[in-house]
Amino acid sequence: ELLFYMIAYSDNVATMLLNQRMDLKVFKKVFTDLGMPDPDMTKNDIPVTAKDYSLFIRVLYNGTYLGTEDSEYCTELLTHSDFNQGLLNGVPKELRVAHKFGEAFDGVDAHLGETGIVYLNNNPYLLTVMTKGKKNTDLPGVISDISKMIFSSMERG
Repeated sequence: ELLFYMIAYSDNVATMLLNQRMDLKVFKKVFTDLGMPDPDMTKNDIPVTAKDYSLFIRVLYNGTYLGTEDSEYCTELLTHSDFNQGLLNGVPKELRVAHKFGEAFDGVDAHLGETGIVYLNNNPYLLTVMTKGKKNTDLPGVISDISKMIFSSMERG
């Protein structure tokens, strides 16, 4: 249930409770196994690139890290995310999208990133968008506009 709340609602309390119970070595190993730097756990945020963000969702889709059953479970959780102002706003409502967003503020700029798998017929595609700007309220619209453009292109084939 905590995993569901953490993923679907970006619930920070659920995340905190899970963090208190996780094995830090196992958590860090995921990053290093995927060829990313060992995360600095003394900081509030773990910076990731668009490539890194895409890698996480790609290994779930392909079932290459956790195995098929666990990957499908995680991907299913991602279809329940309630953030609908970015990728989801750029595709028809009936499409299934497994996605996750992340946001941060570096003291000067707001950052918003979202990655997801859009299940377009038999041609699913992965889209990751990272944004940065002065006003966090402007950033979801940028992701949505990019999502619309990519969807139109993918729909045409």
